[in-house]
Amino acid sequence: MKKNLKKILIILSVGLIMTVVFGPRLNGKIDRWLRHDVYEHFDQTFQVPLEAAEREMNAHPDDASRTLVYANSLRMSKDYNLALKYYLKAVQFNKKNETVYPENIYCELGKCYFKLKRYVEAKESFDKVIRLKPRNEAPGPYTPHNDAVQYLANIEVLIVRHH
Repeated sequence: MKKNLKKILIILSVGLIMTVVFGPRLNGKIDRWLRHDVYEHFDQTFQVPLEAAEREMNAHPDDASRTLVYANSLRMSKDYNLALKYYLKAVQFNKKNETVYPENIYCELGKCYFKLKRYVEAKESFDKVIRLKPRNEAPGPYTPHNDAVQYLANIEVLIVRHH
């Protein structure tokens, strides 16, 4: 865990230095790299092996938390379409018997939509995260709220560039 945290801090430090020194010439490339790589790296730190996640989910088929873990493993394996299916199932299971904070599911769902370049749905998911977990209730650097804010900023940049 400490080793991964050091990697993240190094990435952030290098990115900050590169942005200050070369920022105007890189036209935001470092910024985009930082936004995606740090969050991807953080997600991979907590990735459960796909087979183990699937076994757990199949043993408890209506459990939102196990379905969410399986969906996360699929997303980290880059199987975004199948991950999306299981994120939506986790939302439904969680409505019946809340075992997961809903903002966690919507945040992961938003990340999946983002990877699929379905930005409207991603924005809707991240907006739900912010409504469910306002900033004053979301301490710490890695929270669904902070992820949602970061991804929403990325979506806004992409929308502006496409218009």
